[in-house]
Amino acid sequence: MNKNTVAKVLAGLVGLLCLLVGARYMFTPVAVLETAGFDPAGVSIAGLSTLRAVVGGAFLMFAIVIMVHSVRDGEHMTMRFMVLFWLLYTVGRIISMVVDGVGDGTIRSAVPGVIALLLSIGSVVLFSKSEAHA
Repeated sequence: MNKNTVAKVLAGLVGLLCLLVGARYMFTPVAVLETAGFDPAGVSIAGLSTLRAVVGGAFLMFAIVIMVHSVRDGEHMTMRFMVLFWLLYTVGRIISMVVDGVGDGTIRSAVPGVIALLLSIGSVVLFSKSEAHA
């Protein structure tokens, strides 16, 4: 398997993760809230709508963009955007651990972001190396 193909596979995994996260927020926001330790009874219909639209919609958009541009077209600039997104996501998790402490599920909720960050970085590196040899 060449570097470009491996880069596309890594990008596809990031896209799949975004698709799963987006679908979960879009279609089961109450379950997401419960997993994150929130009491869903305290969240209004407007709050659920916001989770579906803003978080679910954003992650589904990321999945579509990655699948179309990185996986289909081999465009690594899209993955550079995802590196930045997942880097800031991970920084936010780290800041929370430093400021708020580590509680139930804190580490578990940070792991997917770290995995996505590493996959995104790997994809960008491999896309760049495959272009250098093209």
